[in-house]
Amino acid sequence: MPVITQETLDPATLRGIHKSKTSAHPIVKKYMDEIQAGATFPPIEVEVRQNGIESMLWVLDGEKRAAAHKELKLDVVANVARETAPMRIPCAAMIARRNVHKRLRKKKAEQKKKGPQ
Repeated sequence: MPVITQETLDPATLRGIHKSKTSAHPIVKKYMDEIQAGATFPPIEVEVRQNGIESMLWVLDGEKRAAAHKELKLDVVANVARETAPMRIPCAAMIARRNVHKRLRKKKAEQKKKGPQ
């Protein structure tokens, strides 16, 4: 079960904000104007995803609000969901790959012992 914390984040570190969500987008532009006028928005929803060694912050909800903050170079308030136990995504794939390489090395070693046929 994930643990959710409220944090202030730099929007430049967030993934999942589409390239089209810039100040040219009408809703992003509207949000930028409202932020500059002093409006506050609800926190965006962010999930921490593991990609091997790296942890990435993915926007689940509030992409346009995050884009507006990013364009204005302002931090954004986010509800961040983190798994309580670290995920070991690469384990199964790495074990399978390692086993394949072990079998190949063993097969080559056996072929060397037998010599040319």
